[in-house]
Parts: sequence; C-alpha cells; structure tokens
Amino acid sequence: MPTIAAVIDRMFPEGTNPSGGGPVDRTQAPQWPPDAFAVAATLVGRSGCYSRPESTGLQNQTFDEQFVDRAERLGRLWAGELDVQSEGSRGPVSPREAPELFHELEALWSVLTNHRELRISDSKAEVCWRAALQLMAIADEACRGVGFASIARKPKDAPSPKTTRLMALVHAVNLEREANITYGPSDQKFSLPYLPNSLCRMVPPDEACVHPKTRAPRAGITLRSFSHYLALVPPIGEVESSWRNVNEGIAAESPAEPWLNVLVVPFPYHVPKGCFRVGRRTSCDAVAELQAARDFHSFFFDAEAKWLKDQERALDPKALGHFLVDLVKEANAAPQGGRVDVMVLPELALEANIAEKVAEILAERTSLNMFVSGVYEQPADADPINAVDSYLLFNGEVVDKNRQTKHHRWKLDPRQCQDYELGPDFDALQSTVAAAPAGQDDEPDPDFDARDEQTAFWEHIDITRRTASFWVFRPGVSVTTLICEDLARVDPVHTYIRTIGPTLVIALLMDAAQKRTRWPGRYATNLRDDPGSSVLTVSSLGMIRLVRKYYDAEAPQAVAFWADEHVARELWLDPGSHALLLKLKPVFSTNYTLDGRGNDGRTISLRLPSHEEGREAEDAFEAAKAGAAAASWALDAADKAVRGASDRTGKESIEAVKKTAIAAASAAQDALKAAHEAVKAARAAGLHRTKNKRVIQIQHPRPPAWLGMNAPSETSSQGAAS
Repeated sequence: MPTIAAVIDRMFPEGTNPSGGGPVDRTQAPQWPPDAFAVAATLVGRSGCYSRPESTGLQNQTFDEQFVDRAERLGRLWAGELDVQSEGSRGPVSPREAPELFHELEALWSVLTNHRELRISDSKAEVCWRAALQLMAIADEACRGVGFASIARKPKDAPSPKTTRLMALVHAVNLEREANITYGPSDQKFSLPYLPNSLCRMVPPDEACVHPKTRAPRAGITLRSFSHYLALVPPIGEVESSWRNVNEGIAAESPAEPWLNVLVVPFPYHVPKGCFRVGRRTSCDAVAELQAARDFHSFFFDAEAKWLKDQERALDPKALGHFLVDLVKEANAAPQGGRVDVMVLPELALEANIAEKVAEILAERTSLNMFVSGVYEQPADADPINAVDSYLLFNGEVVDKNRQTKHHRWKLDPRQCQDYELGPDFDALQSTVAAAPAGQDDEPDPDFDARDEQTAFWEHIDITRRTASFWVFRPGVSVTTLICEDLARVDPVHTYIRTIGPTLVIALLMDAAQKRTRWPGRYATNLRDDPGSSVLTVSSLGMIRLVRKYYDAEAPQAVAFWADEHVARELWLDPGSHALLLKLKPVFSTNYTLDGRGNDGRTISLRLPSHEEGREAEDAFEAAKAGAAAASWALDAADKAVRGASDRTGKESIEAVKKTAIAAASAAQDALKAAHEAVKAARAAGLHRTKNKRVIQIQHPRPPAWLGMNAPSETSSQGAAS
C-alpha cells in the first residue's frame, strides 16, 4: 500500500496549483475543486475508510451535523455562490476573495502533508482519513451543477438553482472550446486542458479522471455513495471516458414542460438471409491446432447490411432520410404526441456514411435535437467497426458527433446460429475443415463437428478503442449508450455508468423480442436498481422476425424494453406501425449521500407514466405459466416419493400427498388455459400492451416497398410465440 506522499506526488506531477514556470510545489492545497476531489477521493477509496464503523454510523460518528454544515458552507464559498460572487467575474474564486475558505482548506491539506510518510491503510492515518473525507465533501459541494447547462426556462416543479461562478466557468470553457479564457483585471489565463475527459487542471487523466455526476446511488456503501456532483472514474487506459455538454442553443429552447419525447424506429424491418457469413478461424494456426486438440473450434462471422439495398442497388440515403423525416412529422402531429427530441435506431441499423447523411437531412428538415443510430463501418485496412454514432442537431446543422464502439464481440454457438437463422452452412463448413488441403489456413481435422456445442462463432469487429461517453441533453439530464453485449458485461464500462449515474441509458441491440424474461430485461433492471438510471433497450423488427420461437406475425412485437425506478415494461409495435413515440416525464427528487448531504430536489429521473391496458391479462398468463411449472414439479416429486416409499403406512401417507399434488397441477393447468384465453381475447379486442397514452404508435402514411415490411418472414410456419 503506497504512502500518502506517493499518492500526492503521482497525482500532481506539476504541483497542486499552476506555478507559472516556478518550482513544483505540493505544499499548498489545490485551489481547483475537481483537483482536490480527485486526490481526496483517491485517498478515501484506497484506504477504505468510508466503510469503517465511524463512517457507517456504528460508533463515533464522523458525519455529524458539524461535518455536513462545514462541507455545505465552504463548498458554496468555493463555488462563488455567496459573498464572493462578483458581477462579470469569469475566474475561479481566489484566496484573496475568500480567506476563510482557503484557511480551512490549507488546514485540511496540512493534515495530509504532515503525515505524508504514513501508508494510506495504516491505522495511525485515521486523522488523515477524516481530513480526506471532509476535503472530498467540500469539493463535491463546490461543484454543484457543474457540467450541466444552465436552465434558461425554469420547468414546472423544478428547483431554482443559483448559477455559481464555477458552474459558469466550466460551461464557458466547455462551449467555447478555447485553449484559454481570460479573467480578472490582469487578464489571467484559465484553461481546462483535459476536457472532455476530465474536469481536473493539475491531475493528468492518466492518473485519474473526474467527471460531473448525475445521481448518488440509493443503496450500498461504496465510494460513489459519498458524492452528489463529482465522480472519480479510472484513468484513461482500458477505457477513455468523456463528458459532453449540451449546445447553448438547445438549452435555451428547452420547453417549460420538458417532457422528453423519444422516437424509437426499429429499422431494419426485414433482415434477409445471408446477412451474416462465417469467415476465418479466430486464431493463428498454432492456437487453432491447440484448440482442435481440445475439441474446441472458433470462427469469426461478418455482417453484411443487405437490408440497405433496394433490390440489388444500394439504398439512397436521401430515401431513408426522407422516410425518417416523415415519421418525425407524423409523431409531431399525432394526438397526444409532441415535438420529437431524440430518434433512436438499433444496432447495425445503418452504414456509417449513410448515418452521417441521414443526420444532416434530419437536422435540416426536423426539430430533432439528437439522433442516435447503430452503425457498421469497414475501413480499408482494418477490422470492421460496430459502433453507435450520436449526433447533436441544432438550427439546421449537425453541431457535434460522438462515436462509441462496441466493447464485446457477439458470441454464438451452433444452436443460436440456427435460432437466429444466421448460418453458417454447417455442411459446407464441416467439409472445409475436415478435409482442408495441407498448407491452407484451415488444417485438416477429420474429427471436427460444426454442430458441436464447443464450436463458437465470434463477431468480427475491432474492439481495441473502448470509450464511455456521457451527453448532457437537457438541464440535469445526462444520456449514455451501450451496444448489445456491453449491456450484459460488467467490465469495463459499467464502472463508469454506476459511478456517474446517467439519467438515461440507451442500449442498441440486434436481438430477438425484448421481453422481460430475456437477458436484456434482466440486465436493464440491474442498472435501474443501481445506480438508478432509466434504461431503454431497442432491437430491430427484422431481427425479431428471424427468431422463430419468439415471432408471431399476427401479434404486436416487443421491439423495445423500458425500465425506470417504478416499472419495467415491454414496448410493443403494432402490425403496420413503423415507430414508437415515448413520452418520458422528468421527476425531481432529493438524493442523499451517505454523509447526510441532500441535493435539494435536483436529481431528475425519467419515467414512462400511465397504465397499459391489457397488461393484467399478459401478467396473469406469465404467473399462470410459473404456477403450472411449480405444480408439475411438485407432482413429479410426489410421484418419486411414492415409488421410493418402503413401508405401507408411509406409502399411503405419500399417496395422499400425491393426490393433493395432482389436484393442484390440474387446477394450475386450468388456470393456464384460462389465462391464455384472456390474452387472446385482449389481443383480439386491441387491448395489448401498447395502449399507453405515453407510448404512441407511429405509422408512415405511404411506406416505401424497400422497407421490406411485407416481405415473407424467413421463419418457419411453427414460429409463432405463445
């Protein structure tokens, strides 16, 4: 375990404050709050002192009223909210303006530097732990509202935050994208050199990164439970994280009733056969030989976006762009609709060059503020890229773009290949590998079985550059994206999501129906519970049509899934519809850190309100299925007990139990049949789950033939879902 000095020296290689070319000085307290937060939170995290009895309320409470009052009072001073507020000042608060603040900061810093030779975890460092916790809390309070656009028009029921000098300074640097901003009578220079990767000035991002934060978690005792406004995330390395602020114009036009309207477009609507093909082995010859010796074989598969062709010709981006523009217009004009703010397309929906042209068309012809699409790109001399491209649109132009590549390859086994009808031609693959001539990439392997469960097929994509991007879309609202497998895999990006706590996580998938019982629903509810984000998963209708065991051509399709702190629900697209308009309501609440500091109702959650008609029938059917399965299991157990009974008395007793189990199983089957009939009746009456005033079906008035909506399903006739 390193010493306190080792941590400070590493985190401040150029000193704790700008030296102007002078000697490196680490004896003074950092004057920039994110720098102070970075080192204090690192010391707190490395020591684990936040989980000790005195920090968790079991004894000698560290976080008393004096601790909280001191953090809030000094934090407001440091932010420039109280009497240090001066009209027109653009710079950070200086020691001359707030001597009381910097006197107390220096006292806390002296505690750390006076014990610099102690190891962080040494019990003698207890006084340093208290100082680090207090410094962390003060710096966090100083950054209240930092990283978010100011609220130009106050939404109904929203708190009225006071813009501080520190908030305005970070916002100005972020928007102006200047190397330096001048302030004060002598035109002093101020810069944030590591934006958008970190708010720090003196702590380099290869040591630690500090980002704005949306929410503190509601449960658990972790380092992230002790801050409202700042998040300490890992240094740039395995993942490069970024925080992108909203365009000032978008913030200025935020409506007074700020419902967030999201248009989900499950394109492509038809995925032809042959869009996925198996290529070479996943490893060099030597490794492939070793795998074969252990009866394990793995191959790459590639995607080909045949859904972007009009017959044999490449689809015109203008045609697709105009189709999406028409959907936006239909949504804007729909009863109970409204202006569409965000459009979302699933994983691999578009080729990257098409997405860029579509974004330009949407910017020019709609009032959209954000366009999010899964994209595919094949560079000339590199591996394919599976990514999500996010475009910020304003005033007829694309004003910002961000790309986040997929972090994990999709892995399929032979059974999944058949379920998704993705290929490969198992017989051809069998012949190739089993009889490959010597000297070719695939060595002969007469024992190879292409359908064996040990055979794996991996998505052929580049995963070398992993990023985690967070966008401020509305005042107090942050958004991040994930791609398919990245929703399920905790490493490496979930650390950033759980620490920052974005308002909304959008996961783009090429997957089957988005049902609560399937993996996207399970992992979405995990993020709903911790850190408390709302989660939207979106798949394409075309992919759903490929999967026989979930697809029913006569029924609505679960093209999306929504989870917030109150509900988890499937979002169903009616036959003939082309998009879903989700009307998300912002709800303000107060969060508390574990040291007892509240945030005065500034935490925003997005909810999808209103009851869904017909939901009772569907939920009863799911419960009846579970009941029937449990009754069947009990009956099997009783039957085995009867057969295993050794004496007559015991056997008669168990026979009675078996009769009860038979009756229960029969009743459960009757309940299951009744529930199934209720579901059929609800669907026939149109009372399916999409009858929600906040989930609106959108139909294109003249759908073009190239959409493939009426193309025959690639599935077999036995593919209807129950």
